[in-house]
Amino acid sequence: MVCPFHVVLEEGLAPPSDAGTFLIVTVHPCSLSVEAAEEVVYQLYQVLLRFGLNSMGIEICESAVTYFGSDFQLPGVGCSFAQAYGQPMLGTSIGPAGDSGQTGSLGFYLKVEYQGNTDVLAITCHHVIAPGKEAPVRPQDPPLTIESPGQVDHNAWTAGLAQAVKNSAAIDDFFAGMQSTTAGPSQVDHNAGTAGLSDELRLQTAHTFSRDIGLVHISSGMSDIIHDCRLDWALVELRASQFADGLERLSNKPPAHLLEYLFAHRYNPHEAAARNIVFKVGRTTGPTMGIASGCRAVVQVFQSKTVRSIEHVITSCSSAQCFARPGDSGAPVYGACGDGQFMVWGGLEQREREPAAVALDLVVFATPIQTILHHVEAKLSQAIGHTNFKVTLA
Repeated sequence: MVCPFHVVLEEGLAPPSDAGTFLIVTVHPCSLSVEAAEEVVYQLYQVLLRFGLNSMGIEICESAVTYFGSDFQLPGVGCSFAQAYGQPMLGTSIGPAGDSGQTGSLGFYLKVEYQGNTDVLAITCHHVIAPGKEAPVRPQDPPLTIESPGQVDHNAWTAGLAQAVKNSAAIDDFFAGMQSTTAGPSQVDHNAGTAGLSDELRLQTAHTFSRDIGLVHISSGMSDIIHDCRLDWALVELRASQFADGLERLSNKPPAHLLEYLFAHRYNPHEAAARNIVFKVGRTTGPTMGIASGCRAVVQVFQSKTVRSIEHVITSCSSAQCFARPGDSGAPVYGACGDGQFMVWGGLEQREREPAAVALDLVVFATPIQTILHHVEAKLSQAIGHTNFKVTLA
């Protein structure tokens, strides 16, 4: 089993009031025969009966856990060119320097206090900065540069802009030729080349823009478990030169385009709190809203060492839009009132054609930020040899 949703079976647990409640069990594609799947359902049903949960439906689905780092050869759609090639902001595209093919999202800013000093760093997922590497990154390891936008997105932006410049030149040549053979006053739109000029300037900006935003200081690796959650984080030491107002002025206030999104959707924090609504901003899907219903999922990640954890689940508010997709790993998730609550790391990919009771592609896994902060303190203390680190959201 890859990811059965977690039902806490404790003595005295009341049966669900809603007869439409389902226990979803996802398995690797083609891993069970029909007979074996029926046996799994029967055994689960016997367990549920012991706790009076006879009104709960059981469904077996083929799916797989996937990290939300991305090697898609498409630009992040979560921000504009000006946002991608400006001062790095929360949720923007990042990735390791070079052509690793991996990209993710810049997460919350953290304040690290130690022996009277205060540093501001950024957090993202370990699998974003060190794809395919299970071991943690340590302070004494060779420097690992992080860029924004990530190389995948930078390549896509420059290729797309270069094509746009080429297309604009072809259009200008066409109208110039038509103008030379047309008698009378010109009817050509003299602004036809403006878009080409703009694209040319943006292409030049992309080629000359300094994308180096810092170095990885330390990371969790892929195998640590705390409070049942699998840890997957990395701390990035930010370059002060990339932030016009200085690192000490950085905060985790939602960026402007996220606030615009909430305003456009008539966001009401009181109603959102009552419905457990959260919101996030990420590299791929940009600003979205979801529901942190308290549902958790038992997840097994198969690497050289199988890692089992119980993850918090966030589902989309709308079936028309996913809360997060590949490329959103590391994205900061805010509570209804704008407080930092989670960091996105992965989700489910549905591999079957028949629809399930739950649209599995809408299921996202996120780690509580407080769990991450406690683990960061422990890792820093272990690496440095002192225990007086204090790590908080900036």
